[in-house]
Amino acid sequence: MSSLILRPDDATRRGFFAGAGLRAGAIAMGMLGARRPVAAASTSTGLVNPPLPGFPHHKPTAKALIYLHMNGAPSQIDTWDYKPVLKEYFNKDLPESVRRGQRLSTMTSGQQRFPVAPSKFTFKRSGKCGTWANTDILPYTARIVDDITVIKTVNTNAINHDPACTFVMTGSEVPGKASIGSWLAYGLGSESNNLPAFVVFTPRFPDGSNGQALFTRMWSSGFLPSSYNGVALRGSGDPVLYLRNPEGVEPTDRRAMLDTLGGLNTIAANRYHDPEIQNRINQYEMAYRMQASV
Repeated sequence: MSSLILRPDDATRRGFFAGAGLRAGAIAMGMLGARRPVAAASTSTGLVNPPLPGFPHHKPTAKALIYLHMNGAPSQIDTWDYKPVLKEYFNKDLPESVRRGQRLSTMTSGQQRFPVAPSKFTFKRSGKCGTWANTDILPYTARIVDDITVIKTVNTNAINHDPACTFVMTGSEVPGKASIGSWLAYGLGSESNNLPAFVVFTPRFPDGSNGQALFTRMWSSGFLPSSYNGVALRGSGDPVLYLRNPEGVEPTDRRAMLDTLGGLNTIAANRYHDPEIQNRINQYEMAYRMQASV
C-alpha cells in the first residue's frame, strides 16, 4: 500500500486525477459509513452490529429470514402467472410489438422462428383470496395461498439466467450492487455477536459439482462495507473454512496471533484511513468469535 498524500514528485496530471478519484471514493464511503454507529460505541444494545437508528420501523414478528433461490426453476407462466390469452397465439410468431427488435439471446442466434407457447398445465383460483395457481404441479401450495404472499408486480427485460439472477439478488443486471441480504444485514443488524447476520448455503450435487450456477456477486455487499458480505457455508467438507485450529495450534496461540495482526492492521488503518482495513479487523474478530462459540 502507498500513502494517499500527494507528494511533489507525484504532482502530474495523471497523478492528480488518480488521487482525486481515490479521495472522492473515500469521501463517499465516509458519508455512507457515518450512518452506522461504531461497533465499540454500541453500549446501549451490547451488539457489535446493531440496527441503524430508527430501524426496524415496527416490532418484527419474524426472528429469521430464509431466502430460497432456485436458479432454473419452473417459469412464472407455469406456476403463478396465469396467461390464458397465450393459448390464442399458440405456435404463432412472437409479435414485433412485443419483441421490438430485441435480440432475445445469443443461444437463439440461429433460430428462424420465435413461436408462442402457453403453459400446458391447469390453473385454478385457489383459497379465499382467489389467487390463480397451477394446481397440477403446485397442488399443496395452492391450498395455503391465503397464508403466503405471491408477488407478480416485479418484472425485468433480462432473459438469460445470469443477468436475471443478478437482478433478483441486487436490483440491477450490472454486477457490483449490494445484494438484498447485505442490505438487510446493514439496516437491521444482527442479534448475535458470534454469528454473521447473513449466511449463504450453496448446494452440491452428489458427484461434488456445484449444484447451482451462482456467483459470489449474488451475495456481495457491493459498495457497502465488506463486513456485510454473505458468509458462504460450503456444501462439502468443513462448512466454514478455518473454524478449527490447525494441528498443534492452541486457542491461546490463535488469540495472540489475532491480537498481533489486529495491532498491525490498526496501525495501517490510522495511517491510510482506509475503511476496508477496519472491516478486515472486524471480520477477523467475527471469525474468532465463531470459532470460540462453535
